[in-house]
Amino acid sequence: MSAASKKPSWRGQSYQPSSKAPSLRKKRWFATVLLGAMSIAMAFLFWQWFILRDPQTHLFAIVVNQGQKKSGQQDNLSIAPLRFTQKFPKAIANLGAAKNFRLTEELSLSLSTLEERLGLISKGAQRQDILLCSIQAQCMTIQDEAVLIDANFLLPDGSIDPQSETTRGIPIAKLLGLYAIFPGTVILALDAGDVIADNAALCEQNDFLLKLQDAVKRVQNNRLWVLTSHSPTEISQDDLATSQRLFGRAMVESLLGTIRISNSEEWVRQWSVDRRLSLDEFANYVHRRVQADSGKSQTPWLLRGGEGLVRSDKAGWNDARTVYLAKLDKLGRVEGLAASKPSAIVTPWAGSAA
Repeated sequence: MSAASKKPSWRGQSYQPSSKAPSLRKKRWFATVLLGAMSIAMAFLFWQWFILRDPQTHLFAIVVNQGQKKSGQQDNLSIAPLRFTQKFPKAIANLGAAKNFRLTEELSLSLSTLEERLGLISKGAQRQDILLCSIQAQCMTIQDEAVLIDANFLLPDGSIDPQSETTRGIPIAKLLGLYAIFPGTVILALDAGDVIADNAALCEQNDFLLKLQDAVKRVQNNRLWVLTSHSPTEISQDDLATSQRLFGRAMVESLLGTIRISNSEEWVRQWSVDRRLSLDEFANYVHRRVQADSGKSQTPWLLRGGEGLVRSDKAGWNDARTVYLAKLDKLGRVEGLAASKPSAIVTPWAGSAA
């Protein structure tokens, strides 16, 4: 066939494929690679932030500065404030510089201030984070309702409505409800005071802890834990010689210093392996230290949302072993703290692991 008989190409003589424009296949290949790289980057960031990120422990220390309690024309302090409450916030101040700890202090307790503080603490918090909230306040049963005595408490008389919230203090049910805003695990360490009864305050018999147990049991949140300073029929005691509250001192020792139960070899082996302070270790040490210091006349309780009292033979303690408050260094102290000397609040104790 001659060259003249060939038909012209359907592309036309003016068509010249451009070597500069990428083909559709190359565009698709580039988009796939880019999308894959972005997916890997996002997965890596998610892993770093949500999986590998160390849990943060937010330590919120509240000491109630009680105000005047008026009865008729005379101001009086029928309900004496707790002694030596300022020791605890001062002793834990160093934790603000510790690794993975965030420290907040509040010297007045009311529903509005607590709700505002918890809202600020909860911003940016994750599900694996811990909120350890320490409250030191007189706790009572007034007209069959469990309340915390706050700074605005007024001693009821004929001119004051005993049902008003400023008169009653803070109902425990409302207090527990505020913690629902925090996305992680909440541990409320409550020094519940030393009032047995106070007729002037309409408290004929103080069964606050029994009502607290019922309130915690009604909370449908098993990530809420409450460690109380004592059990029903007991009071929260202090050590006059050292100006320390037994419950607060035990918590400080567990958080800041090497555990001071000399023959607790099992505990030493455990933290030597994982070097973490878990909730069960924290609560168990506080329980044993307070019992030893009080001659077994003061026994802290551990309560759990939806369950109530956590007994040693129940699964709740096993779950408490998976809640970690802090990483520990090789000396058994919270990571990042100076390991030269223990806190000034800690006193030598020749206790046993009995």
